[in-house]
Amino acid sequence: MELRELTTTNTQPATTEKPKLTFARHETFHLRDGWMYKGLQAVKHNSQVMLDKQGHHHLGLGINMFKSMKYWLQATALVRLSEEKSLHSRSFELTNLG
Repeated sequence: MELRELTTTNTQPATTEKPKLTFARHETFHLRDGWMYKGLQAVKHNSQVMLDKQGHHHLGLGINMFKSMKYWLQATALVRLSEEKSLHSRSFELTNLG
């Protein structure tokens, strides 16, 4: 068996911007069947449901599952948090993919 050196063929210059790393925001829940559809429909009908402290009740989920769903919706780039500066006017919005 031969060992080969792994090389990249990326000719793009390295960026100096550090990626935003996070750990365990999925609350240890894997992506569940039906979450994406349920989450997209919820955001479509109420853009602030994911910011509501009682949002998990509206979706019929436990608080940790709700946090995980919110994480997976953002991680898959289906929704994003709006750019509004005011906390009261912030909301989630569907991306082009969503």
